[in-house]
Amino acid sequence: MMMPSNINFNLDTGTQRHILGHAISGAIAVGVVSSVNNAKKVKEEKLQKKEAIRNTIKDSIIGGVATATAISVTNNIGNPNKSLFQALGSLAIGLGAIYTIEKSAAIQNEKLLIKENKEENE
Repeated sequence: MMMPSNINFNLDTGTQRHILGHAISGAIAVGVVSSVNNAKKVKEEKLQKKEAIRNTIKDSIIGGVATATAISVTNNIGNPNKSLFQALGSLAIGLGAIYTIEKSAAIQNEKLLIKENKEENE
């Protein structure tokens, strides 16, 4: 049994929003929160400055992507010309992007730690 590709919502989510503008706002908002949290960890000597900067940059990017994803999904839900599958597609793209950012950051952090340890041992 095939599902129709034109399942629509009749949910008024208000005026369609500009995705890029919200992505920038989300990145800034999360960046502010992350920088405060990471600065506190540096002050408490739980985190090195380099790690704090990397964490803040990663968190800011993820905040922007998450906000853009939320706006895109909401725009699709609120548009009678869009389908459920378009909303789910936007969600899947956002989830995939965040997963990729997290994995890339983890790999990069591992490489940097190996490099720093190697330099300390020389």
